[in-house]
Amino acid sequence: MPAHTAYPANPIAPPIPMYVPATENQSSPLAQKYPLLHTGGGQKFGRHSQWNNLSWTRDDEQTFINGYRVIIMNTADAAARGLNYGDVVRVYNGRGQILCAAKPTQRMMPGVIWIYEGGHVKKQQPGVIGSLDMGGNHANLTVNWQAEPICDGIATHSALVQVEKYTG
Repeated sequence: MPAHTAYPANPIAPPIPMYVPATENQSSPLAQKYPLLHTGGGQKFGRHSQWNNLSWTRDDEQTFINGYRVIIMNTADAAARGLNYGDVVRVYNGRGQILCAAKPTQRMMPGVIWIYEGGHVKKQQPGVIGSLDMGGNHANLTVNWQAEPICDGIATHSALVQVEKYTG
């Protein structure tokens, strides 16, 4: 079958849907340094950071604990790092670092973490690349390249990270 004239055959975006692993995944060498797969998505209240400044959304433990964005992780991953519910954690990789509050649960698959989108950027050192983001904006951790050559979307919902208790 000939390739579509508008979109020639492309192994990244084949004409018949198939599984194509993410560039950053737990099988890549980078996983030795950053073993947890970060993912995320929309929150229950608002879209992105919409309404984050309202007290009733900041009191919702789905997205905030003690004023910090929530990171949902498996209880085994939390225990391996000495983390308990509400502990402030640093989530980081080679692209950036953010602060969040730990929310361990059996409902999250081991090796995977979830951070809701929409943290307001609050850099510890404004203007300094890689500075700690106290607002928990997960975009600091994600890749900034286009997901596929024929797609205008970006690959912002997966990245390899490490999590540790924040002591600063």
